[in-house]
Amino acid sequence: MKSGFFNPLFFLVWMAGNLDRETLKQMIEPVIREENCELVEIRIKGGGSKPSFQIFIDRDTGVSIDDCTRVTKQLTELLDTEFPEIQQYRLEVSSPGTDRPLKDVRDFRKNIGRSVNVYFFENEHERSVEGKLCGADQDKIIIEYGQQMIEVPVSSIRIARIQMQW
Repeated sequence: MKSGFFNPLFFLVWMAGNLDRETLKQMIEPVIREENCELVEIRIKGGGSKPSFQIFIDRDTGVSIDDCTRVTKQLTELLDTEFPEIQQYRLEVSSPGTDRPLKDVRDFRKNIGRSVNVYFFENEHERSVEGKLCGADQDKIIIEYGQQMIEVPVSSIRIARIQMQW
């Protein structure tokens, strides 16, 4: 093995270390959109010669195993082409799961009619409410809580999750 700055192993470690979330997002988002899916989240673990990439995708109708398989194939080809020096990596493509936080208006609109648990700030105090999500726009969500409708400003939401009904 060669020594010095241009050592192939050093280059490999350097490349994987510099493949940050934003760079990866710019590369893979168009591929994911071509498969009629949306990029929800990217996690990069490890690094060096064996990085792990976790890619979470979604779509309005939900994500199937076939969607994950197609996106995995496309992303594998892209990574192999763009970063041939990264010989071993782990790529996981999956749906974000039902327990993930709702992050944006699209998430809220997609889940109208479902039971949600929302933690938010009201008058500098944290409050939580569990109820049926009835509406959402850029500024607020509307939750049916008992016999009343509660408007929660999106800017005050700390975390919101779907409550699974068993």
